[in-house]
Amino acid sequence: MSALESGAPARASFPGGARAALNFAVFQAGWWACVLGAAHDRAAAGSLFAVLVIAAHVALVARPLRELRLVAIALSIGVVWDSAMLMSGWLDFRSGFFVPGMAPHWILVLWALFAITLNHSLAWLQGRPWNGAPHETDTHGFRQLGWSVDIHDLKSD
Repeated sequence: MSALESGAPARASFPGGARAALNFAVFQAGWWACVLGAAHDRAAAGSLFAVLVIAAHVALVARPLRELRLVAIALSIGVVWDSAMLMSGWLDFRSGFFVPGMAPHWILVLWALFAITLNHSLAWLQGRPWNGAPHETDTHGFRQLGWSVDIHDLKSD
């Protein structure tokens, strides 16, 4: 039984597969809004769009407090992780800072967006920790192979 099938039914009237697909689509829209917004010196606009996506998601799910708890946990992890990576010099961000030395708001919103997928479009990974682990490590291996995309490469002149 998936996380979508357990507990109360979702408030949205979409069938389970359609809900997961919609969740993935709005996650992608929010992700692109944040990344492209930051690349084009409009980080606040991208973050605002993503926050609206998150708010709509929380308003439509059957268990909004559970979703908000996941968002808070993800944001906490993101603040610590990406701020530490920024301070260590492993990451370099050029826009979207509210507090110097802390990860920019748009990257933190990405953590929150990720959190809204955990019980929905990524629910199939629950109970299968080894299915998700290779995907996470693959992305870090790209840098070692010399494959990386600088956010500023996405900027059109």
